[in-house]
Amino acid sequence: MAQTAEKASALADLSIKEMRNVLNNLKPEILQRDGLQAGLAEMTGNLDAIGELDCRLVIENPVPSLNEIRIFLVDDHKILRESLEFILSQEEDFIVCGQAENGMNLENQLQNNAPDVLLMDISMPKRNGFDAARALKKVYPDMKIIFLTMHKSEEMLAEAFRSGCSGYALKENAFDELATAIRKVSDGEIYVSDAMVPMMLNGFLSGEKENSELSDREREILKLLAEGFNNREIADMLAISVKTVETHRANIMKKHNFKNITELVLFAVRNHIVEA
Repeated sequence: MAQTAEKASALADLSIKEMRNVLNNLKPEILQRDGLQAGLAEMTGNLDAIGELDCRLVIENPVPSLNEIRIFLVDDHKILRESLEFILSQEEDFIVCGQAENGMNLENQLQNNAPDVLLMDISMPKRNGFDAARALKKVYPDMKIIFLTMHKSEEMLAEAFRSGCSGYALKENAFDELATAIRKVSDGEIYVSDAMVPMMLNGFLSGEKENSELSDREREILKLLAEGFNNREIADMLAISVKTVETHRANIMKKHNFKNITELVLFAVRNHIVEA
């Protein structure tokens, strides 16, 4: 605020000096004509008051500051964390409010320091990023999570969004794309690295074909299975027998050659049968 006032005062002083120079350089015969001399003298005496008014206008109506985005970094490589903090701190609206070396006890670490955006690795010792994200979203549902990873797998991408993230960025492009990713997820958008987009499109197009092989009832049961309901719960919800649910489930697994429930869930997420 003090610096703003000083700048405003300097500008006002400059303006006053220029105006005085104009007045003082007027020829005497012009000043004496039609009583202008008295009027201009009064104007000169009021210049200081004009300058003070300009200062007050600047101070009372400061330029709005940018909305700050608080960022917390989680990665087991200290050098990477420190490099990221340095790069992100160059952005005027970013504040790196903390770091952690793994996903353990993040819920407690963030208790009095919850960020707007959590930037986290997936592969970490003690607790991986997926497990940490699921736990954190229960405690901090409004917090946005971006996974910063080396993994370019479609399955990892699907699991990332299923765990509750809003963004998926690759480490190889981190310094080029992170600022954009952080601002997008902070605004409620989804971000995926450009390098992953072709993979997403391939998955979507192949999924459209695969989805056509499912009956309406199979899609319904697949959705409920992916959401975590067991056979008995699904039977009760759909008013059918447990045996019927088991039959549909076996048909779904056979049609798509799923080896386990995890593959079934990833398929459902990838093909938008359930929301990530």
